[in-house]
Amino acid sequence: MSYRPKSKTFEAFRYSVDPEPNWFKTCVEQGWAEPRSEGVVLRINYNHNLQFVLKGDWVVQGYNGIPYGVYDDDFHRMFEPCE
Repeated sequence: MSYRPKSKTFEAFRYSVDPEPNWFKTCVEQGWAEPRSEGVVLRINYNHNLQFVLKGDWVVQGYNGIPYGVYDDDFHRMFEPCE
């Protein structure tokens, strides 16, 4: 499902709740995401800063395809569904 802030459309899914989209599988293959039993570790920039996403949090495909995590309550304040 697609979601958008007011300026751009982003792809997103809830980790361990929604099916993993192909773009996320590509992120795993390229080393941007590392699934673990309790969640997923995301490398959120080229400096290899890490972000940990738990089950039910959102993973958003950011600019240049790099994923980042958003807490569920923050996601609903920042994004709205689009068709």
